[in-house]
This record gives sequence, C-alpha cells and structure tokens, in this order.
Amino acid sequence: MIEVIIIGDVTGPSILFIGNDTGGLALTSALTNSVHRYPSFSAFKNSGLASPDGIVLALADETEAVDIAMAIRQDEALWLLPVYSCVSVDTQSLLYPLIDGVVSTLDAAIQSAAAINERTGQLSIDPTLDIDNRVLAFLASRPEGVLRPIPFWQSPRLYRYPLLEALGGRDIDCWAWLGRLQNRGWLTRVKLIDRVRDCKQCGAAHQVFVDTCPNCHDLDIQQVPFIHCFTCGNVAPQRDFMATGRLTCARCQTKLRHIGSDYDRPLEDHECQVCHFAFSEPEVIARCAHCDHRQTPSDLVVRDVLSMTVSDQGRLVAEYGRSQDLLDVFDQVNFARPSVFRFSLDWMLALEHRHAALEFSVVLLRIRDIQKLIDSIGPARVSMLLHGFADRLRDLIRTTDVCTRTSENQFWLLLPFTDGKAGSGLLERLKTFQQQTQQSSGVSLELDIEFFASDLVEDPPHEAEVLMAEMTGRLE
Repeated sequence: MIEVIIIGDVTGPSILFIGNDTGGLALTSALTNSVHRYPSFSAFKNSGLASPDGIVLALADETEAVDIAMAIRQDEALWLLPVYSCVSVDTQSLLYPLIDGVVSTLDAAIQSAAAINERTGQLSIDPTLDIDNRVLAFLASRPEGVLRPIPFWQSPRLYRYPLLEALGGRDIDCWAWLGRLQNRGWLTRVKLIDRVRDCKQCGAAHQVFVDTCPNCHDLDIQQVPFIHCFTCGNVAPQRDFMATGRLTCARCQTKLRHIGSDYDRPLEDHECQVCHFAFSEPEVIARCAHCDHRQTPSDLVVRDVLSMTVSDQGRLVAEYGRSQDLLDVFDQVNFARPSVFRFSLDWMLALEHRHAALEFSVVLLRIRDIQKLIDSIGPARVSMLLHGFADRLRDLIRTTDVCTRTSENQFWLLLPFTDGKAGSGLLERLKTFQQQTQQSSGVSLELDIEFFASDLVEDPPHEAEVLMAEMTGRLE
C-alpha cells in the first residue's frame, strides 16, 4: 500500500486553497489508507517513521517550503523521493526545481509518486555513493526530469540551480559541475534560458558598464558641441569660439559666419574633463561589482544559461553505473604518448647540447594519496577537483608544450623555450592552484613537484630516460 506523508497544516488558515476549501486535498483516498501528518520536517524525522513513498508540502510560507525541500533533497534516505506541494508555486521560485509538481488531490500525488518510484526501481546502482550519479538518477527517475536555472540577482552568477545545490552540497561549484557533466555527454541542453557575461577575474556576472575617455580612461566625460575652423583647421569646443560673443576662431581670429563655408561640426562631440581630449566615441569599460576589476566588454566571458536533462548516455550511466579512472582528465591536456614525449625530450636535450642558447624546462607532477582523498570527500568531488585543476593547467600551458603520464598519478610537462625564471613562475602558479583546491573540511589535492631547467644545470643528461629517472628519484 502506498504511503504519503503530509508536512504542514493543510487545514490551517495560512494555507491557500481554491475557494478556501480544504476538500481539494482530502486526507482520505481510494488508493491508500496510510496518511501521516506532521507540522514540520523535524517532527517527521524525530518520529522514527520509515521512509515513505512520497511527500506533500502544505506550506504557505515559501521560504520555509524551500528549506524543507532542500533538507529532503540532502537527506541520505529521502533525496530521491517524489515531493509535491499543494500550494501554487511560481516557476521562477527556488522551490520549483526541488519538487515534482503541484497537486490538487491526494490521489494525483499518489499516482505520480508511483510512476517515479517505479522508474527509480529500474536503477541498478546505489547512487548515494556518487553525487554525479545522484543527479543522473534523479533526472532519469522523473518522466520529464530537467535541471532548471532560477534567476537570483543576489547570486554572483545571477542564476542558481537549486537542485544541484541540494544534491551536491554547499561547497560545490554548480557551474563547473554542470559543465563537466555536459562535457562528458551525460547531460544535454533543453533550452537556452539566458546568456550572461562574467568577469574574467572572479567569474561574477554583475557588471557596471561605464563610458570613459579613450585617452586617459577617466569616466569624467561630457558631450559638448565642437567646431572645426576651415581657415586654420582648429578643432575645439564651441565655447572656445564664443569668447567675443560671436563665432571667432581663437587661433586665427577668423570670423565664422556660414556653416559649410567657414566652419563645420566635426565628428568629435565628447570632451574629457580631466585630460581635455576630444573624441567621438567613448570607450566602454565593464567594471565588476564584486572584485572591481576593469575590463573591456570583449574580455568578458560569455556564459550560456541552459536548462538541461539527462542524455541517453547519462541514462545508461544512471542505470548501469560506470567505471572510470579519475585521473584520465589529465590525458586531455596537450597529451602525447610516453614514447613520443621521451622522443621530444631526447630531441630537446640534443639541441641544447649543440646550441646552448636553446632553453627548455621539464616539470614532474605527482598526485599523492588520491585514495585517501576519495575516502574523505568521495570520488565525484575528487573528480571535480581534478577537472578544475586540469582546466587551470590547460589555460596555463601553451599549445607548444607537451604533457604525458607515465604512471597512474605521475605527469610530465615539457616546456620548450622556457628558462628557469619563467619555469619558476609557472611553479608558483601551480602551487596557487593546489591551494585553491582546499575544501571546507581542510583536505586538498596534494602535489609533489619536481622541476628541471636546462639553463640552471651545467651538464644535463644526454638522454630523456636518464633525466626522467633522476627527477623521479628526487621525489622519493
């Protein structure tokens, strides 16, 4: 027998029903005789009642309803359950993506919950172990499962994905997570909702666009009329020609009587009040309201805001599970087979011995205790950390640099025309990237880094195999 839990006071005056009649959601049904009522989510949790087949929220206070829906989606035992509201919910509300619809009768909730629970039963994995699988399982178990962005001006990114926030936790970067799932082919777009432009420095979407002087970049500019004297070519604000009460060129003293023959209006119609530069078109600068970084509009990062659903490949992942090497992500960063990498390094060493002016560097990265990190925060979050680190590494290295992997957790970078000074700067940025992987629990990606620069070694090895063995040995 199907069991439905009602959270809230469905008969209280604070709940809105059409016609002010609670009979639209009667607590009796031909489909079930097991209905439980609780005034709050905590009261239900404290009751010790086993997990139900569905939950109906009867709460007029939307903020309270959002909090309870979030708590349900974060609960290890309840997150996949069908959840409904018997109060109307706006499609732009944070609550809307967290529930499975609005119901007017208890029978409607029961029938919908039965369909969702049947689809959930077809999932042959335990999705509670992996937040990636949680998202895929949730979407696959719903007849029309869609990840919906909700406009939220208080958010630095202008939009939020409440379902991702609930399933992933507070310290998850939902946008990076969503992009990763899409790049793997597990999610597919449903609709383009919006297109926003983010700050290149901090990623925030709150930009203030201001007109500035193209010469000194100050924003104190004014639109003023200009005059161009045909006699001497003087171009100046009109006020400079009005010193004698009539139009007279301040440079050649010519009296300007007729426009078109004595003077005309030039294209310049703006003047900077700081440097007095005259110009026709101001320079538009985007100033980030969060970090105050200034940039041209073309420097802003364009981001599509999409509603997404599970793809056919993602549905297979949800139903049958997956097995993946988390570190495969580094094989997408200018990757070359180890044999090709060694051949390239041999070639660079030979060139360096023949032409001392040729400089290059080699970086060895080794990720330590990856299993410990997985045990601590789970494979999905580790995967997100590694993808984020790999993305930053991809932005850092050049197209001429080469990367390879010689063991499960050991990676090499060959950096042609990179001396010790430039290589040291790269190392500092790698260490900064590592520090940025620290989680709220205190754990982070642990890296061992070994560095070789040809200009810092008087007699480097002649063979790549020897050099790589020496660098590996220094990490032991």
